[in-house]
Amino acid sequence: MNSNNTLILLLLTVVVAVAISAAAYDIDDSRRLTMRHSLDDSDTSTFKLVQITDIHYGEGENTLWGPMQDVNSTRVMKTILELEKPDFVLFSGDLITGNNIVNNATDYWKEALGVVLEMGIPWAITFGNHDDLATGYNDTRVDLLNYDISLGSYSMFGPEDVPGITNYYLPIYDKWSNDIEVVIWVLDSGDGACPPPVYPPGPAPWCNTYITEQQVAWYEETAKALYINDSTELPFAAAFFHIPIQEYMNVWNEEVCYGWNNDSIACQPQNGGLFDAFKSIGDVQFMSVGHNHGNDFCGTYEGIDMCFGRHSGYGGYGTWERGARILEINRIKGQPVTHKTWLTMETGQRIYTQPTHQPDPANPQTQCT
Repeated sequence: MNSNNTLILLLLTVVVAVAISAAAYDIDDSRRLTMRHSLDDSDTSTFKLVQITDIHYGEGENTLWGPMQDVNSTRVMKTILELEKPDFVLFSGDLITGNNIVNNATDYWKEALGVVLEMGIPWAITFGNHDDLATGYNDTRVDLLNYDISLGSYSMFGPEDVPGITNYYLPIYDKWSNDIEVVIWVLDSGDGACPPPVYPPGPAPWCNTYITEQQVAWYEETAKALYINDSTELPFAAAFFHIPIQEYMNVWNEEVCYGWNNDSIACQPQNGGLFDAFKSIGDVQFMSVGHNHGNDFCGTYEGIDMCFGRHSGYGGYGTWERGARILEINRIKGQPVTHKTWLTMETGQRIYTQPTHQPDPANPQTQCT
């Protein structure tokens, strides 16, 4: 290969890398997410994220108990968000129970977002397996995400040729420079109506029932492009999606965990290699999921903190006390990013220390429930 061809190839590589990065994150600088200075310490910055999961608005709308569930879910979120005063809220799926909704999915979607809209808190969503099961108009994932974005969210459409809808990342910038300090990866773990009947005879291009190999490849390519200049220290990254990956069985089986596993682990039916990709890239240090309403445990597996959120809504199954998982990311100027997580309950109680679970080799979970 001659020098001219080599130069052209290098230029094309740079252009492709920039294009991947830009396609994943295209938002006005005025809405840039930034680490927040501590009021009493200008050398310390922080970013607090609240994970709200499985609030399931819209169940039983023609009953007495259905609307009351939604009122109670709103109360839970208001209590927690007023107490925590977060910088961001991540809704990790099943905002609505689409199974019970006809023609008014967006009405329930807006009701589910009522507290963040009222309080002016930035938010983003990823889809769960119940969100798109409504019937009538404005009921598809595309409809719902367009509506969510129209309300002012940070949610985004992922690449059209990658399965899933909500595959994107959110950069959080350093207070002292223009550098990306933290990356929040948002992934779509599967469609509740797959294949959608409106796309006969097969699935829509984005239809998936797990985080697929194509999604994993998108993450790897995007991360490499994003970190192309970070040769020494990668940003801290966290990942959120709805249905747990199969490695959640490994962490529960093999490591000391903290918290409850009341449901067993209803993980994704196939393993697309996401965990191995996180390890290979090396940026993700924390992930959290929803889906299992009775689970809220955390454990560390091969260097990555793996958590469940806390069932936040009165919709959906289970009567466990409602709450939310908090992720606080901290940075002292000149030092690496640190993070900590806890639960905040609907009563306002913060739970920093949960019950310890020791591995039980005699009774491992080996299949997704």
